[in-house]
Amino acid sequence: MDSKSGHERVVDRSTWPQLENFVTTVVLRFAEDQRILAWDIYNEPGNGGMGDESLPLFREAFRWAYNGKPEQSLTTVIWDKSLQGVTKAMLKLSDIITFHNYGDLLSVQKQVSDLKSYGRPVICTEWMARHHNSLFRAHLPFFKREKIGCYCWGLPPGAAEPDVWFQDLLHPNGKPYREEEIEVIREHIQNSMKE
Repeated sequence: MDSKSGHERVVDRSTWPQLENFVTTVVLRFAEDQRILAWDIYNEPGNGGMGDESLPLFREAFRWAYNGKPEQSLTTVIWDKSLQGVTKAMLKLSDIITFHNYGDLLSVQKQVSDLKSYGRPVICTEWMARHHNSLFRAHLPFFKREKIGCYCWGLPPGAAEPDVWFQDLLHPNGKPYREEEIEVIREHIQNSMKE
């Protein structure tokens, strides 16, 4: 690959054959791999001010992935509902619905209610932001009750530790950032195993 940024590639069709080769090669290689739940084809289409300019590449990326004949579902994340054209295309092309929401519980509840109306499985692929009141003790019980898959991210290796961590759970030595969060997660898992 050349050194062009992701946003440059979105509108530079001369780079698309490289992208197509990458997508089809990877999907073909793992098309029947049961370890893969779904393919997230394009992270946050429209981001970086691209808006609807990202639609042609977004649609092509789905076509390339389908050419790999994957057994797994295809999806892309809903992250900014103000991008109406992009969101409409995401909902049309995605087999399952994935979304990002770093907001408080009320915000997540509203978004989930909207997304469930499409009748497809829903997974929250980015959440948990302590400084936005997106917290394990509030959100995990809701996700469980609504049968919403979820996962959150951690600090990249070598990142400076902020005063209030955005997401991560453990220090590099394995010590919890907040022990009470680990207890919430542990309790959540134990309750799930009893059901």
